[in-house]
Amino acid sequence: MCFSRRAQPKVSVVITHRNRPGMLKQALQSVTKQTYKNIEVVLVDDGSDRPDALDYLRRLKPAFDRRGWKLLSQPNRYPGAARNLAASRATGEYLLFMDDDNVAKPNEVSTFVRAMQASGADVLTCFLDVFQGEWPPVKARHGAFRWTDRKSTRLNSSH
Repeated sequence: MCFSRRAQPKVSVVITHRNRPGMLKQALQSVTKQTYKNIEVVLVDDGSDRPDALDYLRRLKPAFDRRGWKLLSQPNRYPGAARNLAASRATGEYLLFMDDDNVAKPNEVSTFVRAMQASGADVLTCFLDVFQGEWPPVKARHGAFRWTDRKSTRLNSSH
C-alpha cells in the first residue's frame, strides 16, 4: 500500500544497543531498506565498553547527524531504561521498538502504520522470526523458529 505524504506519519524506530556492533549494523541496514520512508531512528547505546562497539558508534554519528537521527548514550541501565530514554526523545507519532539483534523486514514499518491506522489500537505486536549466527537468513523460511504468543513453530523442519 502506498501512503501519501500527509497520510505517512513519522515513525520513531527506537533501537537499544550494547556491545554488539555487527548486529547493530544489520539492524540499521534493515531500517534503511524500509519501504516506508518517514522514519527517524533513536538509538540508545546502553553503556557499551568494548572498543569495537565504541568505534562503530563514533563512525555512525556523522550519518545520524545528516539524517536528523538521534544517537544517545547512557551508563548501562539495561534495555528498559534505554527504551524509556529513546521514547522520551522520539518525535514520531508512532514508536517501533527494536533491539540491536533485530532485523526488520522491508515492509515492517508500513505494515505497522497500516495496522495502527486501521485498528486504532494503542499497542501492536507481531511474530518474531529467530535466527542464529552472525548473518540474518536470506529467506523467512531460513529462521530457526518463529515466536508467536505462547509457542514457537519450527521453520526448518523436514515434516
